[in-house]
Amino acid sequence: MSKLGDIILAFPDAPAPSDRITPHDCAECDDIARDLTDKTPRDIPGQVLQRRYDSLPLLSPAAWRYLLPAYLDYAASNPESELATMLIINLDCESSWGGEEAGTVPRCFLLSTTERAAVASCLAGFRSKWDEPEDAEQRDQIKDRVMKTQDCFRVSSDSKEEPNDV
Repeated sequence: MSKLGDIILAFPDAPAPSDRITPHDCAECDDIARDLTDKTPRDIPGQVLQRRYDSLPLLSPAAWRYLLPAYLDYAASNPESELATMLIINLDCESSWGGEEAGTVPRCFLLSTTERAAVASCLAGFRSKWDEPEDAEQRDQIKDRVMKTQDCFRVSSDSKEEPNDV
């Protein structure tokens, strides 16, 4: 899966965020919000995604879920990009948000089974990335991370269809 339309179709219930897309109040988050607020996944130019390649962890849970298709599409279309590398890191299921008002929510649990299957499909395309580093240890680390993350997003037969509230 690498066409944006196909990826967006896998995220039909991801609502546009109603609150500020970056909950933290700082200059970097203000810049991210300026670039991504009021954009749909189809509207974000490639140069903005390139500039915001490492911004996913700074997005609110709702904004992360809503804008993830744009990041997935860009990474699938540009597997050698920094965004693709950071996406693998940012999709790590051990990553989560904290905060008194939000609690700690693992990212993969924000997605429906259909959305998780789309992420797993995109991650399958990144298997070539572990052939890049000449260093065998680094190559094994990338391979391990992609495989674990893909397993996290893989849909099991007992998965529920509805995502957790964001």
